[in-house]
Amino acid sequence: KAKCEKRLEKCMKSKCNEIVNPSEREECHSTAKLFSFGANMIACPAYQESQKEACECVATNEVADANRARLVHFLTENGAPEEELENQEIDDLLAKYGGQEPTMFLRLLKKYPNALKPDPKKNNFMDDVMKNAGGMKEETKKKMKEKEILVDEHVEL
Repeated sequence: KAKCEKRLEKCMKSKCNEIVNPSEREECHSTAKLFSFGANMIACPAYQESQKEACECVATNEVADANRARLVHFLTENGAPEEELENQEIDDLLAKYGGQEPTMFLRLLKKYPNALKPDPKKNNFMDDVMKNAGGMKEETKKKMKEKEILVDEHVEL
């Protein structure tokens, strides 16, 4: 999770730095900080729930075999070249990332970005937040206007 958050912050910072206008760039950085904070605080339950769904717990003595099977499956499913699927290549990659398998899979996702596919059955609540970030929905504005009650100005007695 920390690696993903760090990548998100780095990506947002990079995008903001591309903005030429200094005031717009500063506004972008402020928005990015708020988004990052929100993602860290709000998205935590969603992240944990996703991890529960995606993770498969195995006995300690089966971890190496499970990681190897996941790696072979990932590479096969994502069209890795034949030489990357050879036993020695697989063993070398696992040895290189021994104890750091999450980093290995994150780097593989960068190499094979099409491996990430949205689940059509899932609703990403952050998408809803971002869609509505520009303001209130029209129906909400109408309801508020309908309920608008005139208030007398405060006058000293």
